[in-house]
Amino acid sequence: MKSICAAALLGLAGVASAGIPSSNIVITEIWAGGLPGAEATSDWFEITNFGDTPFSLANVFVDDDSADPTTNTPIANISFVAPGESVIVLTAWEDFDTPANAASVFQSVWGASNLTGVQIGWVDDDFGGPGLGGGGDAVFLFDGNTEDANLITAQVYTTDTQPESFIYNPNTGLFGEYAQVGVFGAFESTVNASGGVDVPAVGSPGLVPTPGAIAVLGLAGIGASRRRRR
Repeated sequence: MKSICAAALLGLAGVASAGIPSSNIVITEIWAGGLPGAEATSDWFEITNFGDTPFSLANVFVDDDSADPTTNTPIANISFVAPGESVIVLTAWEDFDTPANAASVFQSVWGASNLTGVQIGWVDDDFGGPGLGGGGDAVFLFDGNTEDANLITAQVYTTDTQPESFIYNPNTGLFGEYAQVGVFGAFESTVNASGGVDVPAVGSPGLVPTPGAIAVLGLAGIGASRRRRR
């Protein structure tokens, strides 16, 4: 699995898992915490369901750039990702003692009012799961933890030296831009990005793409109650 071509992964926005053709799962945001000092939150990534049916996370496993389905870890605390929904998965949570505490810290850092209705899960691993290194890394989602597991979706990113998350651009279908305040709904965190940098983090956790992007994907009927990137 480690021989997977990195160039091919850069163009991988989302691959439907075998047997789930109506789901289109994309990793739409990654926060790697690649700044000096104590990190404000655990590392995290966002999963968005652009399909028209709920997507089960019951048998979805996470790995980083090793891309090895036999050493990956499952996702806990989220059962399904609804059509048009974005959810957050915390990794490397061990510095926050428990995953539940890491989720509470995450809500505090990004503002509970900004995360109303957003599901927050975590990798189910005693050591906090894979850390997303600031020197460049990746997130791979598999539909199992054996050698014959299928790749559902993946995103890779370059060296992280900024207080902004990496995002998926719904207009271009490309991943790797830094989040900007006011673009696709990104906003500043309520707590500075890390102990060594006196600036807030910037990201859009839990926000789904614009209505225009959803309509292109055949999801124009999604209820107005969904939170959307603007």
